[in-house]
Amino acid sequence: MGQRLNVRRLQVAIKAEAARAFVTMKSAHSGERFYAFALSVSEGLLSIQPIANSVEGLRLIAEEYVRKGWGENVDEEALSLEWSDADWPYRGQHISEATAVLQGWEPTEATFQQVCKTCQRVLADLDSSGLFGKDAERDQVMVLVLPADPIENDVLRIAKALNPPAAFARFASHFDNKTAGEFTRLGKRNVYETNDIAFSRDGGLMATCGRAVFVWSTKDWRMRVIACDNCDTLQAVAFAEIGVLAAGGWRGSSGWESGIHRWDVRTGHKLPSLPGHREGVHSLSTSADGQLLASAGCDEKVRIWSGDQLVKEWPAHDAPVRCVRFSPTASLLATSDRENAICLWDCRTWNLLARLPDWSDSVSFSPCGNLLATARGHARDAEIVHVWDVRSCELVKSIMYERPVESVAFSPDGNRLAVGGNFPNFKRHGARRRNHGPARAEVLDLRSNEWTHVFCAGHEFVSALEFMPGGQEVVVTGRVFKGPPAYLWRVK
Repeated sequence: MGQRLNVRRLQVAIKAEAARAFVTMKSAHSGERFYAFALSVSEGLLSIQPIANSVEGLRLIAEEYVRKGWGENVDEEALSLEWSDADWPYRGQHISEATAVLQGWEPTEATFQQVCKTCQRVLADLDSSGLFGKDAERDQVMVLVLPADPIENDVLRIAKALNPPAAFARFASHFDNKTAGEFTRLGKRNVYETNDIAFSRDGGLMATCGRAVFVWSTKDWRMRVIACDNCDTLQAVAFAEIGVLAAGGWRGSSGWESGIHRWDVRTGHKLPSLPGHREGVHSLSTSADGQLLASAGCDEKVRIWSGDQLVKEWPAHDAPVRCVRFSPTASLLATSDRENAICLWDCRTWNLLARLPDWSDSVSFSPCGNLLATARGHARDAEIVHVWDVRSCELVKSIMYERPVESVAFSPDGNRLAVGGNFPNFKRHGARRRNHGPARAEVLDLRSNEWTHVFCAGHEFVSALEFMPGGQEVVVTGRVFKGPPAYLWRVK
């Protein structure tokens, strides 16, 4: 941009208007017990807003949710909404002078962190003036900076710096006591949601798709845009034959046809699409030798491709096929639907070998191909991650998990399982999306049966995750409102 952000002007603007807003909230609700004050930094650095909550205000929101049928018990609703800032009732005006200072600035990571640090300094100054109470009264109040796509590590780090030990300890107890690991945001904020990821056979490239198709170099994480044409319906991506990238989805408002779109990875030029799947593509998978591409979707069929030639097509399920995966040895193909079936197919004859008594949104083979992990995205029971022995078709492990799971992946050594879990009460379709704590990714050590790492990026949902070839990082994607395309999460 050629100029520096006027941090001093920004800090003065935020401090003056935030102080007035917080004083007004306290005066208007003088009989209430305030327990949280925050500066909310919106998506794309468009605005900064003072917000607050009290015990009484929280209960009013919980009672309203129960009346509308979004919950059953007021106390339970209040507990689940306590730190859901989207539901806090007391909200000041967006700070207009801050908006003027930030107008035109790209929401880069450096600028975003600079704005959050400025908000932190403002809250520290207001706290030193006694605005949030003193001594025992202050110990009951949390002061926070809340970005639009909050990472637990970021929120906790700033909260620890701003608050007394007693207040911070209470706040931190609401988060899982697991190793979070370090992370890197891949790509700009305020750009796209991401539905799927795929790695090239040598691990040197990664592709993501959603509202755009990106290809990344895993050496330096430089990104190239392959397609960006409002293709918000692309659900699946895979590296097909050498040098070719494939992505599939549904017909979108931009005129994209349902089916499998292809590009030359080196040049980015569009190649002829693969016909079929007129009702939409849910999943793609490439065989280990790169010779075959499997596709599946809403028409309940599975198709096998070699280059641009259709090798095999058959009706595999009685419901839309949610996932298709080749085994590492390319001897088996696993397919799943959301109704009642996970099927294993012989890749030589394409005959059905076994039907597992389960249903799944995501499946993952272990590196040796002897185990199959399955995950339920819309289960009502708790045991929604299963591990199956492929040869005997016996259930090896049922993993207790309190969230619907959209994605599951084995580590390269087969000893760990990464799981992408959504809101416990997340409703993708309905009058309102519930915001009861963020979606998250977690890592389970299969030897000890312990959850060892947790990662929260404020996702509405985690749509896909994969271990990097070295097993030391996990790429996490999904929908973070105006967030980056992906996160690189270190889980050493």
